Amino acid sequence: MDEMLRKRILEPCLELIRKDAILRNKTEDIEAFMHKREEELVSEINSGKLIIPRITITTGPRCTLQCKDCIQLMAEYEEPYDLDIQEITADIQALFSKIDKCIGVSLVGGETFVYPYLDMLLEILIWNDKITYIEMVTNGTRIPEEKVLRQLQNPKVAVNISDYGNIVLLSKLVTKLDEYGIISYCFSDETWIDVGGYTARGRSESELSDIYLSCGNAKMCKTLMKGKLFDCARAAYLYDLDYVRNISYINVREANPEEILEYFLKTTSGACDYCDYSIPQKKYIAPAKQKNGREFKKSNYTIIARNDYAALVEAKEWWQAQCSNMQEQNIELKDWIRQLEEAKEYFLGQIAHLQNENQRLKGEL
Repeated sequence: MDEMLRKRILEPCLELIRKDAILRNKTEDIEAFMHKREEELVSEINSGKLIIPRITITTGPRCTLQCKDCIQLMAEYEEPYDLDIQEITADIQALFSKIDKCIGVSLVGGETFVYPYLDMLLEILIWNDKITYIEMVTNGTRIPEEKVLRQLQNPKVAVNISDYGNIVLLSKLVTKLDEYGIISYCFSDETWIDVGGYTARGRSESELSDIYLSCGNAKMCKTLMKGKLFDCARAAYLYDLDYVRNISYINVREANPEEILEYFLKTTSGACDYCDYSIPQKKYIAPAKQKNGREFKKSNYTIIARNDYAALVEAKEWWQAQCSNMQEQNIELKDWIRQLEEAKEYFLGQIAHLQNENQRLKGEL
């Protein structure tokens, strides 16, 4: 298999399949499961099937927050809007008519739970048998409507919640998701990567290629918006805001399968000149700082799944046992060193005694 095909298609697909299998408890023997899936994937790819790791579908820039450091530039929109559901549907149909499989689809906004046609969009994706799983991304500030909750109950869907610190809002959402038996997981975002502004950095082609190939978003988050597939969501919104027009994309309604594959295998992007997400010297900042200067109300606690909590307790106990063992070993080591020091003093004394005895014997001779 071609090296780029392995790095940009096969390995990302396997990474997503593993994540999906663990999240949904699909197997008790993950390594055997992954070995089988890898064999199947390699066979499909070698037979000429077009398989892509993941795409991001945006519902538009309307959001409940105005984070000034948002990687997707939501706070830059003076008039946020929702994308037309018919346009999104047409884009999905156009892209999926030309590929054989997509492991993951990620839905992002703005804030996805304020999108008025989210139930329709979820239904379209759920019934698409070329998609392995669907990930809903939310900032945790809105509880979805009943019709959306019903769609989220499908085992193909999981909700990815960003915890920006308000446990009251977060607990209400998690309680509702639990009530409906919806798969969800939560990330407590302690820091963000500062992606910088939207002006060009003037990077060389070599620098752009290095950044692009090392970026997880470029590999996993090709973004579908208004008939175009962009390198990532930031690139899509840079283009939509008319901040940068010389950004690469493919028109999914016109591109053929070979062009789509070539787009996934390319090695650089001009969009990387307007972003610091994957530069070597990253700068980390506090998350979700609002454009109006208001601080996002942050609680002292967060929410964690019981299984995760049990795993943390187990890990804590393991480390405590290791530390206890280390302390015992440290005591034993100190005692051993003390004995060595005593032995050293004894042997030095013996050597001194022998030297004196030797001098005495020489004097007698």
